[in-house]
Order: sequence, then structure tokens, then C-alpha cells
Amino acid sequence: MGASCPKQRHWHLGRTSSSPYTLIITAHRATEFLYALSRATCPPRYPAPAAPPAYYATLNPPATAAELAAFEAEFKLTLPEELRLWLGWHNGQQGFESFVENNCLQSLGSAAETMRINRQLLEAGEFELANWWQPGWVPILENGGGDHVCVDLQGSFTGRAGQLLEHWHDWEPRNVLFPNLTSWLQAVVQTYEEAGENGTELTDEDLVATELKYPAGFPQEFAAGS
Repeated sequence: MGASCPKQRHWHLGRTSSSPYTLIITAHRATEFLYALSRATCPPRYPAPAAPPAYYATLNPPATAAELAAFEAEFKLTLPEELRLWLGWHNGQQGFESFVENNCLQSLGSAAETMRINRQLLEAGEFELANWWQPGWVPILENGGGDHVCVDLQGSFTGRAGQLLEHWHDWEPRNVLFPNLTSWLQAVVQTYEEAGENGTELTDEDLVATELKYPAGFPQEFAAGS
């Protein structure tokens, strides 16, 4: 029996004059994505807010089939279905304003640029430690300072392809944060729903400091060089 449809919510990330964010939540769209992944039978679209919040306006249009195909061809990768669905929601964002935990959403173009640079450095032998970078890491989040959260298509350290792994440009930890993209997004939605349950307004500092709840057994600690 399929999962029941979520109640319609009108929460979103908005702005006030004093803060870039009012957390009345992005669950309006993210919940829809979660249920698409679970193949639940739900209305195809939730009613849009009367005035789209400013943060939502920074999100890029969905990635096209041609863009996804070109990305896969360049890097000789096959993107998993959940990542294709994610990029089909919005292909990243403009600017570096935080989506969650001081990270913004990367587009295919931004991910490709990151992957090209690190591939060149890897092939040139510039990385002294093993697993400083791997060709199967696809960045989906960045902090604007050269650090990323990646969907690991090759299952580094664990053999679990599709896990979310952190990549630091100047630090060795390569912790596996979530077993897959869906579990990460579930944590995002849960965190924002709980924070905004009473219409709580959060400052930009609050949003950056938000901490997701990890599933049992995560994060798993690993490091470059191992």
C-alpha cells in the first residue's frame, strides 16, 4: 500500500527586512519531491504561494534532459534516478545564500566546474593522499569556500553507491553523512518542519547554524589517506 499524501502546507523560505529568511518553510516543495520519490499517488502540484518568496526566486529552472545527458557523457557517469529527480526540481540556485547548514544548492554547471578542476588535479598527481578526490563524486551542495557535499556514485570507503559524502578542499575528513539523497532531504524537511511548526522566524545566523538529524549509524567517519 502506498504512502498517504501529505497535508498541504504553505510553508516556504521567505524574507523579512531584518533577515534573508523567515522559516515558514521549503517543505511546500520538498515534501512534494519526497513523495514523488516514494511513488505515492498525490496531486502533481501543491498550490503556489500568492507571492513567491525571494529565496525561491533564486532557484534555477529544472535541468533539462539534454543538460543531464551532456553531464553524464562528459564525466562518463550514470546519474541515479533520485539525483535526476532532484535536479529536475531545480538545477541549483543563483548566489550563495544558505539552503541548509551554510550550504547552497549547486547546479549541474557548478558541479561540472568543480569536477573538472579536481579531475585535472587528480590526473596531474597533485593530491598526495588517496581519496582526496574521486571521479564519481558529484557535488550537490557548496559553502562558497571550495567545500562540498557530494553524491558518491562509487561508494567510497563503504561500497554504498549513492551515499552523501563531504569533501573539504583543505582538510582530510571525508565523512559519509547520509546513506542516500532521499534520507538527506527527509532530514532537511523534518528539521524545517519542526523549526517552523509555530511560524517561527529565524535569522540568517539561525539558518546557517541549523543541524540536521542523522539516521542511525551516521555520520560515518572517514578521511583522505585511508
